[in-house]
Amino acid sequence: MVAPVPSVQRFSGYDALVSGTARRTILASVAALFVLGYFVLLLANTCRFAAGPDSSGYLNEARLLLSGRTAAVVEPLVAGKLDPSLIYLFTPYGFARGPEPGTMVPTYPVGTPLHLAAAAAVGGWSFAPFVVGPLAASASLFLLVTLARRLGAGRGWAIVAAVLLAAFPVFILEAVQPVSDVLATFWALLAIVCALRAEEHWRWAVLSGVAFAIGVAVRPTNILMVLPLLAAMRFRLPRLAVAGLAALPFAVALMAYHAKLYGSPFVTGYGGAGGILSFGGAPPCAGSQASFLASLLTPLVFPAGLLAVFSRRWNRWERALLLTWFGVFFLFYSFYSYCPDFASTRFLLPALPPLLAGFARGAGELTDVIAKRSRFAGRALAVLLVLLLVGREVQQIGRLHVLHADDWESIFPRTVETVERQVRPDAVVLSSVLSGAFYFHAQRITVRWDQLTPETSAILLADPRFAGPWYAVVSEVEGGADALRARVPGEWREVARIRDVVVWQRF
Repeated sequence: MVAPVPSVQRFSGYDALVSGTARRTILASVAALFVLGYFVLLLANTCRFAAGPDSSGYLNEARLLLSGRTAAVVEPLVAGKLDPSLIYLFTPYGFARGPEPGTMVPTYPVGTPLHLAAAAAVGGWSFAPFVVGPLAASASLFLLVTLARRLGAGRGWAIVAAVLLAAFPVFILEAVQPVSDVLATFWALLAIVCALRAEEHWRWAVLSGVAFAIGVAVRPTNILMVLPLLAAMRFRLPRLAVAGLAALPFAVALMAYHAKLYGSPFVTGYGGAGGILSFGGAPPCAGSQASFLASLLTPLVFPAGLLAVFSRRWNRWERALLLTWFGVFFLFYSFYSYCPDFASTRFLLPALPPLLAGFARGAGELTDVIAKRSRFAGRALAVLLVLLLVGREVQQIGRLHVLHADDWESIFPRTVETVERQVRPDAVVLSSVLSGAFYFHAQRITVRWDQLTPETSAILLADPRFAGPWYAVVSEVEGGADALRARVPGEWREVARIRDVVVWQRF
């Protein structure tokens, strides 16, 4: 009798030296050390401040919620006794007109701000909220290993799948900022992992329903997870009913929040889907998203990771799970109206786990087949694949500078600090992209110069309550001085510059 060939998924030649238990212990220890090191790496490069519209929007909403409010008064509008219809001139990025005159409400989904607010309540604002992203990213790696194992991947290949997610440049970029993308991925993963275990005990169905509901609160499009959850629970009505009942209280609370802020339980701060999707023809972002994924992950993972479902070893439920989970997100965001660069794949982060798990199982099956003919060839192929894929992602991390986000995003708090140090208390400050950062770091509501016209500028300039010196904060990417002068005529002189951001004073 010929001895069975050891699986290539072990990746090494120490099989004869240690027992199976020892191998599992070594792999688990290495994986734990890797995740710990990854967490520390992310934490060391985290943006611990409010920056652009997204991060400032989430942080401003978190602070508002922690204060026990869902709306904020627009002081310049109320104090100046201006026409309430002019509120848009004073509304920072991340806010919209509120239900009461002179108030504004957050536009971002409430799930991420609740996470940030909870962290701030425990550890304060200076550090704790900025741990949420790295923590969710690190926990997602453990969940992906669990998912890949339950879908039939070997232990070694399951760890490789987690390493590929950890090294995915956009995953890193979003993990080091206080935004929603990695949180949405974590809750999607947790919902599916729990759903796959629901056959063991009804408590897993409860956890799956709760994770699904929180994921929807974090990002409304996580409602697309309904389809893969149906496949994960194999359409077993008792499990689905338990999960649905567990999700119901969260759904009711979320709808009540939306009704209070936006006037309808079925409307989010983003408005309707028609505002962000384009259905006028071919999906505008399908080609771009596919190209970005193939470039960042190589074609070996996308689209090859999806081809694993054609293996006869996959059952129909596993195929349905992988295809619906990835497919529903990819299809939805194919119709997204804006996908200018590689960072657009952040919307697809919740759909990467099934792609990576499919690759892990498919790669393991392929190398196993080769190992049956040549043990050395199978292992050599496994090592080559890992080195190629991980090396490609490491190269992309350096090329895209995703671990330097804290450096180039620091221009936001630095600009706010510079302006606040130089201007008088009664100064009128104009800003656009930095309006959310001003509101968070300086509690200053600025005038939105990008919303002004020569006519509305004249209204404010003629009002004695806006007679203080006027300053404008404009970056070159916003159009610079020409764009400012077109909306606010007058003589503007440069008084400060922070990289590509210029502070102008009107004389």
